[in-house]
Amino acid sequence: MTARLLTIVCLLLLAGCAGPSVHTGREAKPVSNLEPEITELDALKNSRGRPLTPVERQALDSKVGISFKLTAEETREVQLFFQSYTRDKRDTVQRWLMRSEPHLEYVRAVLASHRLPQDLLALPYIESGYNVLAVSSAGAVGMWQFMPATARRFGLTVDWWLDERRDPYLSTAAAVRYLKILHQQFGDWQLALAAYNAGEGAVSRAMTSTGAQTFNSLAKSSAPIKDETRHYVPRYLAMLKIAQNAQKLGFKAPDMRVAKDLEEVRIPAGTDLSGLAAHLGLSWEQFHALNPAYRRQVSPPDRSTAAWVPKKLAHSALAYVDHPRDAATGAARLARGGDTWWTISRETGIPANTLREANKGHDRPIPGKAVLIPLAACALDGPGQSLEPAPARSAVAQAQPSGQPAIQPALYIVRKGDTLESVAAKTGAGVQELIAVNKADPRQALTPGTPLLIPARQAAQAAPAKPQQQAQAAPAKARQQAQATPAPSLQAQDDRAGEQTQLNPAPRYKIIRRPGT
Repeated sequence: MTARLLTIVCLLLLAGCAGPSVHTGREAKPVSNLEPEITELDALKNSRGRPLTPVERQALDSKVGISFKLTAEETREVQLFFQSYTRDKRDTVQRWLMRSEPHLEYVRAVLASHRLPQDLLALPYIESGYNVLAVSSAGAVGMWQFMPATARRFGLTVDWWLDERRDPYLSTAAAVRYLKILHQQFGDWQLALAAYNAGEGAVSRAMTSTGAQTFNSLAKSSAPIKDETRHYVPRYLAMLKIAQNAQKLGFKAPDMRVAKDLEEVRIPAGTDLSGLAAHLGLSWEQFHALNPAYRRQVSPPDRSTAAWVPKKLAHSALAYVDHPRDAATGAARLARGGDTWWTISRETGIPANTLREANKGHDRPIPGKAVLIPLAACALDGPGQSLEPAPARSAVAQAQPSGQPAIQPALYIVRKGDTLESVAAKTGAGVQELIAVNKADPRQALTPGTPLLIPARQAAQAAPAKPQQQAQAAPAKARQQAQATPAPSLQAQDDRAGEQTQLNPAPRYKIIRRPGT
């Protein structure tokens, strides 16, 4: 009996050492929100009868920077995926292209800093459709689709408060380092990309068990490799050729020169992020679109973090975090007489120990003082993803976002001179629709750097202010294009600990830095 009791106590102690907030019992089982085109292979079953147009043939035959040794069957698969994406799935691909616009220049810059092929910027299209909030049924998250263990291996934080797999800057730096290591390990890009999709362990074991030395021989073997991985390179090549020839193929190409006009602000531990957003005149959805790594509307109580805000609002943001308001705003409400952490827990569905931790460890709420309620940042972080019954929604719980759409809206960053009318004209959305979705005040001028969400059904029609010329495949032309476009100043440093990347970018691309990294 004593031994059993000691075992139980040890297990509880081990659980308590997992981090400052332990919520494993309440963590949601992953429910995929990936668009079907990310995972389905229907294109291989539907051989198109109509021949390629001359423009399509030219795009399909265009050269790419990465050399692949494709079999005749794989070459046929590239064409089938190409036809499917440009015809049957055209609206979805247009949505992916527009969704990628805020991220392409930064991805390109990080790839250049590691001297990796620019063509790899097409990888997030087939991983997530460039959706920073993408979740697979296996639990991979973000536009680069990191599993938790791989994310932590490359320095990304994944816990109840933060999921840096959703941070487009940090996850890009981690993904590029991972791709570089995979290429060094396997020696060619076909195997490296297969390993990125399936995991290097799975590919290594399959090669060992079959004796295969190339991806072509591995794909033909009896190795237990997922169909998704077997057809991964043809899907990637099809999407790469579309991205490179988007304008010729009639798509509205993303503008890789978009400037974000954003600035990084250090956020103290336990800050009311929802209150900060309101202070800046942003809706929570707008603030979270700029800072998707936050999983709660309150920042972690045990560490400082960094958030992006429109550059013109940075001074106001600093004033707020230096002197936060003790009022019932944002994610806070005033404590009532008789309140305890347990009563508030029953009301909100948030564990009592988490509420105590978010409120500086006070033993009980102080009547008349603001109490921070770490509500979910979006539906992905709430009880809706759990198989357990969701707690009853009270008045406070209803303050949580009502739900993230299954298809993520496109993100448009306001530029100098933009108005609601001009943004509506560029994106195809209605002015009243933009006002409703973004909770915008039509009487106020738009601030450069402010994020605007373009409703998903309109995203496929979104157009950049200046159509981007086609991406060039040849490395020399890619370098010329990078020189012509102001890009972050990135310095790559390799060390024995695992190819840490030292980033020293210009202000609009400054990556969130953590002490000791």
